[in-house]
Amino acid sequence: MAAEREHTYYRELLGAYALDALPDDERLVLEAHLATCGACVAELADLRLAVTALPLSVEEREPSPSFRDRLRAAAVADLAASSQPKPIEPKPLPDNVVPFPASSAPSVPRRQGARVWLPWAAAAVFLLFGLTMFGWNLSLRQANNEQVIALQPAPGVIGAGGELIYLKDKQVMILKPRGLPALAPGQVYEVWLIQGITPVPSGVFSSADGQVAVAANLGQYQALAITIEDGPLGNATPKGEKVVVTPL
Repeated sequence: MAAEREHTYYRELLGAYALDALPDDERLVLEAHLATCGACVAELADLRLAVTALPLSVEEREPSPSFRDRLRAAAVADLAASSQPKPIEPKPLPDNVVPFPASSAPSVPRRQGARVWLPWAAAAVFLLFGLTMFGWNLSLRQANNEQVIALQPAPGVIGAGGELIYLKDKQVMILKPRGLPALAPGQVYEVWLIQGITPVPSGVFSSADGQVAVAANLGQYQALAITIEDGPLGNATPKGEKVVVTPL
């Protein structure tokens, strides 16, 4: 019984560990446990796939002009604040030191254009931000060696379709269904991955033209289906109407 409670404690740490959010002391304790527990290693692998899928499940949107303006203003203000020298408190001079008269004080050359570079630095920040976002989106379609599969409507369903984008390197499926039949109140669409003759529940969503990410190895399944089930969590086995059935 004590061993079961101890194992439950380690399992509760796995989610934070997958997100790199554990303090060092708990991280070291969990890593020692992972070296001896295959069940926790397998569960951690599934959690890491889910973490990978999370940012991919959000539909891409163009940032608004106001967001760009706010980001630029914040960057310029940050750079301006960092360029201001900290005030130095004057120290009393020793008795045997005579200060320079105001007229003969040595001049210090001014740094020409000290503030001129700030807009260019802000522009560099925006360029880096833009290139990072562009590169991230481009990498999803090129560096990950993607595979695209057309979603096919189930027999008798008219207008359903879309596409499945499989990112092989990340083992993540991006589903972009289109034209699914409308849901009744309290219903959801549920994704099923078919392994042999066994349907494996793989997530729910509620938008007929939305986007959902599923962490899974495409090579382990023979087909994908989407059904309409009771919400909000769907069912453990398919009971509702099939709207998409696609061989993999």
